[in-house]
Amino acid sequence: AAMKPMLKKLGLLQKPGLGEQEYARFLEQELPGMGWERTMSLLQKAAFSEHGISEEEFQEIAGAYRELGQRAREFQKRKILP
Repeated sequence: AAMKPMLKKLGLLQKPGLGEQEYARFLEQELPGMGWERTMSLLQKAAFSEHGISEEEFQEIAGAYRELGQRAREFQKRKILP
């Protein structure tokens, strides 16, 4: 959920009717190199698994969050600067 505001800022929110896997592929096209299929899978596991995620998996998600934040800031700078 914390990624949602950044994705919104980038104009990349999930469209109604678009499944998680399709959305992950879409994000990989728009923001390549971030491993969206893995990230989405881990987010689903974190949300719905009775066992949750491991520390390593949490760190993967945290890394994706930091990367997304960096890309959102770069996008914002390009939008503001001529």
